[in-house]
Order: sequence, then structure tokens, then C-alpha cells
Amino acid sequence: MTTCRDGVPWLGFVIYPDHRLLKRRNAVNFTRRFRHNITLYEAGKISFAELDASVKGWINFVRYADTWGLRAHIFNHHPIRIRPMLPHEIPHQAPKRKGVRLWRPKRKKRSPWW
Repeated sequence: MTTCRDGVPWLGFVIYPDHRLLKRRNAVNFTRRFRHNITLYEAGKISFAELDASVKGWINFVRYADTWGLRAHIFNHHPIRIRPMLPHEIPHQAPKRKGVRLWRPKRKKRSPWW
């Protein structure tokens, strides 16, 4: 039987009485996946939105532990070179139609005594 001061592994974290840490394998797996996603992004195989979603998802998971220094280390040592958007990544905007108004309910005519 272990004591709480040794930490209790639970859901990818190690819980101590006064703080929480991320399990090492979680950080290693994310770093590996992050480097792979950066190479895919730089090759044009995934969009920046997909890379961003992956990073934001991981950050939202690890923010419950004491990971500020870990996140700073990972993102400072793996820079992302932003590339121009490919034609299929440009968001489509519908052309604006002139003379078309949105439907609005008619206002009731008010009595001059109100």
C-alpha cells in the first residue's frame, strides 16, 4: 500500500496532496505527436486549424496539472513556421446580394396618445 505523499496515478496525472503533475509518458507522446503534426503542416498535408485544434485539445487537458513550465518548454523548442494558405484552405464567403433585405416583423402603428 502506498501513501498519498508518494502520489496517486489517476487519469494521466499523478495526484499529490499539494499539487498535480502530468505523467511523463503523456508529455513524451504529445511532444512526438506535435513534432509529427508540425512536419505535416509544413508539408501542406494538414491545415493550421487542424494543428491548432490538436494543440488546444492537449492544453485543455493538461491545464489541470502544474504544467506551465512544461508547456513553455515544448512550445519554445518546437517552433512553427507559418506557411501561406493553400487554395483549398481559404474560407469560402458567399457573394453579397444587393437589394435583398432580411425579413423583419412589421411594427404596429402606435396611437398618438401612448
